[in-house]
Amino acid sequence: MLSYEGENHGLAREPNQPDYHSRILQWFGYYLRGNPAPNWISAAVPFIQQKDEMRQRDRSAERGWRLRRRHHRRPAQQLLRGAH
Repeated sequence: MLSYEGENHGLAREPNQPDYHSRILQWFGYYLRGNPAPNWISAAVPFIQQKDEMRQRDRSAERGWRLRRRHHRRPAQQLLRGAH
């Protein structure tokens, strides 16, 4: 079972969506195709530890999102400044 802190049945938070997608593919690969089990399946990572890892991942994803947002905003701001 996959559980994401602060999420209901559907995943609304963008940082959780790629992780979910990746884990679902790994799950199907292991249980249906016979691929080697990833650590999160074979090691049975406790939920508390998963929460800590997700918080760290969310913080780094949030930093990346802010940097991308800042980067994409700059050209528009420069264009507006040049138009005045």
